[in-house]
Amino acid sequence: MAASDNVLRGGLTPKHIDVTELLDVLDFTPIAPPRLAPLDVAPGVTAFRPDVPDFVLYRAHAGADAARVAIDGPAIVLAEGGSLHLAGALGEAELALGETLYVTPEERELEITGDGIAWVATTGAAAAS
Repeated sequence: MAASDNVLRGGLTPKHIDVTELLDVLDFTPIAPPRLAPLDVAPGVTAFRPDVPDFVLYRAHAGADAARVAIDGPAIVLAEGGSLHLAGALGEAELALGETLYVTPEERELEITGDGIAWVATTGAAAAS
């Protein structure tokens, strides 16, 4: 959830809870589940961008070539499937299935190789290259 000052709390918090007002403003009409359409942004790289600029999720699968993901802010990389090799401006790292890595904004771009899939969660300003 993106940051907001417009919050009505219904529970599970020590802050002010206003269940009556929350129920008054909610619309319980069923709708189709929202779906983020994937967008191919580079070879082997797909972006999932919500309607807010706060964050973006990339799915990078290098295959035979390296996948490149540009980042403008901090990022978290999660390895799915096989092993991954990540290279950036400040160094290199190896990730196995289920391992994660925090990436600083100074990396600017990640080069991802290997037989796994990298999920890269970062701020929404950058785009894959």
